[in-house]
Amino acid sequence: MASTTTATGATCPTSTRSSEPSARSGAAPPTFANNNYHLLTMRKHLHWALALALLWGYSCGDGQGAGNGAADSLPDSTASAELPKAPEPLAISAELTNLAKVIAGMPVEEPVFDSIQHKDFYKRHQSFVDTTWASIERKHLVPVEKWRVEEGISTEADTATLFYPFSGPDILYANAFFPSSRTYIMAGLELMGTLPKFADMSAANQDNYFRSIQKSLEYLNNVGYFVTQHMGRDFTREHLNGTLHMILYFLARTHHDIIDVSYVALAPDGSEAASDGRAADKINALKVDFVDHGGFEKQTVYYFKLDISDGNLQQHPEFFSFLDRHQCRYAYMKSASYILFNPTFVKLRDKILAQSTKILQDDTGIPLRDFDRAAFDLRLYGTYTGVVRDFGSYCFQPDLRDSLKTSQPLPFQISYNAWKNEGMLLFAQKR
Repeated sequence: MASTTTATGATCPTSTRSSEPSARSGAAPPTFANNNYHLLTMRKHLHWALALALLWGYSCGDGQGAGNGAADSLPDSTASAELPKAPEPLAISAELTNLAKVIAGMPVEEPVFDSIQHKDFYKRHQSFVDTTWASIERKHLVPVEKWRVEEGISTEADTATLFYPFSGPDILYANAFFPSSRTYIMAGLELMGTLPKFADMSAANQDNYFRSIQKSLEYLNNVGYFVTQHMGRDFTREHLNGTLHMILYFLARTHHDIIDVSYVALAPDGSEAASDGRAADKINALKVDFVDHGGFEKQTVYYFKLDISDGNLQQHPEFFSFLDRHQCRYAYMKSASYILFNPTFVKLRDKILAQSTKILQDDTGIPLRDFDRAAFDLRLYGTYTGVVRDFGSYCFQPDLRDSLKTSQPLPFQISYNAWKNEGMLLFAQKR
């Protein structure tokens, strides 16, 4: 048994194979479409229409309805009262929203993108992402939404900040499980990236860019996660140069509009200031502000390219101060390479347990043994008989396997064990 050293210096015994599952050959591409997820995203705006309709009915009635005539009429003193105004949809950046849609293979009516949209390679890109996205909706997003609501994982009232360590660009599942969070804080070792400049690319480079987008989706389309080693390769290309590209892709595909894309650097007290994202002596983050299409509530995702091992966090306490400022109450972990099993990540593990009122994770997050049953109510879903062979026995949890023997089913597959037709989630809620 070999021991693999992560980029952050942590070790976890593994086999001599790669540190994450390899793609299975011969997998048939998904070929079906589903629009249910788009319909589900409309729920956030219906309450305003209903409220205004009710108010209009009460204020504009003639007193001859099904009630008691004039007794049901509003008093004269209130007849001229002004109705409360519905909030105005937030101002968005049409340029950034259209750019995100182009990355995501979605049509836009913008002359600057006409030349790309009429090229054969872009039409192939559109066909690819339309087909594979329909599969993601059907196999993952629609059942995730239904399960989230039925099990009370999060509600519209759950607007607190979500922390997602070892995330890569995966705003997709963070937003799927906690769609009402106003802020998402994600961290990984992948580059942040810069906005693509299609006008400066040759046709060949444009073609390569969209092929790279498709390649980076290979694992996500099949089993719902990114592969760290592949991200390190995919997101260091000349034009597809970081997580920003896939963040914009996911936001566009889930019917969000982009308000702004910027970079920030952290001060010693954890406050943020505008940055170019390249301050060598500071912690930098990518910041994307977005909103549901036609929506009223701004949401923000931060992505930190950051080593979050104990040693580096000891040198940079401002990151925990930043988390404190945002009052992170929720945590999500998926396909995390069992990093929190390592003794060099104790500070991060303890921080998550201390600050979180809700934790949702698969078997690769915090070990089951580290949850204080007096502090958390635990609910387990799915099946788990072991770890995939790419990870060593050190990462296997017999207590988790035994606890899951009487667990509730999970109506979708997620994380590494999806290759074994398994998948589990642990939902911890602080008492």
